[in-house]
Amino acid sequence: MKNVNILIVVILLFFSSINLFSQINTEVFRKEFSKDGIFHKINVDIGITKGNTEYTTVRPSYRIDWLKDKFHNFGIISYAYAEDAVKKRENRGFIHLRSSYQIFDYLYGELFLQKEFNEFILLKDRNLFGITSRIQIINEIIQIDSTEKLEIYTFLGLGAMIENEELKTKPRKETTVGRLTSYFSLGVNISPNLLIKSITYYQPRFSDDKDYRLLNESSLNIKINQNLTFRTSLRLRYDSDPPEKVKPRDLNLLNGIQIDF
Repeated sequence: MKNVNILIVVILLFFSSINLFSQINTEVFRKEFSKDGIFHKINVDIGITKGNTEYTTVRPSYRIDWLKDKFHNFGIISYAYAEDAVKKRENRGFIHLRSSYQIFDYLYGELFLQKEFNEFILLKDRNLFGITSRIQIINEIIQIDSTEKLEIYTFLGLGAMIENEELKTKPRKETTVGRLTSYFSLGVNISPNLLIKSITYYQPRFSDDKDYRLLNESSLNIKINQNLTFRTSLRLRYDSDPPEKVKPRDLNLLNGIQIDF
């Protein structure tokens, strides 16, 4: 019964992070570490669709983290591709670099760079440079009984970024704008082998708050052993001002494995 109660709490947290912040933009959830060093992570997500349409999605990614004293630097490379018997259904990728410095126990300063493309939203090239503050709001351990506990931690980020975009439209369109960037991240450790993670980003344009981006990615992670984790992830993306003939919303559900070393 206690395990059921814990599971109900976690499910509510998981879906509240999606529903409350699907009106806000989300992105990548970082990994927390307890010691200095260099760490690597490889993810391979695979999705298979059968029925009226049949196609396979493959999404590999690689991440490296370097921690030294109060610095935490990391880089991510990700690519996604999907096709059926007739045509491509997905072709996108990005590179993200971020450096974080711990100012106080609860406050971090961050710089980041990002480059990406996405063929199916006509995004030929997108480049970002930004600076943010990162504040730890919650870091609590709830003792359920003598053997079971629930660990919850949340972070709030707020900053600004410059965005340069080139769209593959006719005529070609290129813009450079300033955007607010904010995020809310949530982590729930149900047990040493079960973790829920979610991050939500909101990125409105400074000169026009009706032009904004939303992105949420939430995942359920089941640790098989020290180096292998099974994960299910849900990703929601919304663009209030997409290019002509491009839908404003994307929703993806994938299963995959994560290798840590």
